[in-house]
Amino acid sequence: MLKQTILTHIHAYVSRYPGEAPYVEPLLAMLVAGEDITSRQHFAGHVTAGTLLLDREQRYLAIHHKQLEKWLCPGGHLEPDETDPAQSALRELIEETGIAPAGIGRDPRWSSMPVEIDHHPIPENSKKAEPAHSHWGFLYVFTLDRPAGELTLDLTEVTASCWRPVASLRPKVLERLSHP
Repeated sequence: MLKQTILTHIHAYVSRYPGEAPYVEPLLAMLVAGEDITSRQHFAGHVTAGTLLLDREQRYLAIHHKQLEKWLCPGGHLEPDETDPAQSALRELIEETGIAPAGIGRDPRWSSMPVEIDHHPIPENSKKAEPAHSHWGFLYVFTLDRPAGELTLDLTEVTASCWRPVASLRPKVLERLSHP
């Protein structure tokens, strides 16, 4: 079920952004070949899910990822029992930040697809016995209709958080938010 949902989201994404088809072709090839791109043990590349959480003040939430030492949108790996990567993204947001799910909604413009699919390298992690590998990050847009309040960060994953202006997003994502 999860693989089918991923495939559906990829097709919706490529339908809206046809220029992305060559970029996601390697991911589609792995899916068609039956590779388990949902398993974090698939080191040729596996899917992760992130949340672009937008608040009423035109800001988005960023977290400082402990292992990667980078500012990112909250997100992470899919769990074996999950059926929708967007719900995985929401779960990761809640786990990493402690934000209560009440008041968090999906942006209807991207209810059936990510706003971005990003392919990026992940360095070796000897503590987890993981070789260098790659992630296919699916970024889903969620909205927060109330102040977030005090965050309770998962300090095993996150070292800090901040709200940044939407205008500081990567140009491709900013353009898509401005002109869905």
